[in-house]
Amino acid sequence: MPCPGRAGLYAPVYTPSGVAAFARDPESSMQVWSAEYGYPGDSIYREFYRDIGWDLDYDYIRPYIQATGDRKNTGIKYYRITGKVPLGAKEPYDPAAARERAETHAGNFLFNRASSSNSSAHLRDGPPRS
Repeated sequence: MPCPGRAGLYAPVYTPSGVAAFARDPESSMQVWSAEYGYPGDSIYREFYRDIGWDLDYDYIRPYIQATGDRKNTGIKYYRITGKVPLGAKEPYDPAAARERAETHAGNFLFNRASSSNSSAHLRDGPPRS
């Protein structure tokens, strides 16, 4: 694959078949993947690890788990992240509040990507292309 040149991660590299490949930007990756430094760790979002398949009384959940009787994740989650508190102290998830926060985070993400693009403009031969 050809070298991306002086633009580094801010410009695509084209494969011989014409497909464009982009490098992974560490800053944006951290914002969308890191629970410690990025958006996913916000205490308003749904707690990934709490699931009624493990939380609810066995007799209640039995019809909804595996035929063997083994518990499993059902995808139904009642709690939000709530920060660094014990699992039993989690607060209920509020989808409307999470949606509002996601809109804020999306705006912040776009702002940061535009800033990154502007600060790297001197590395490219003109503005970003679509």
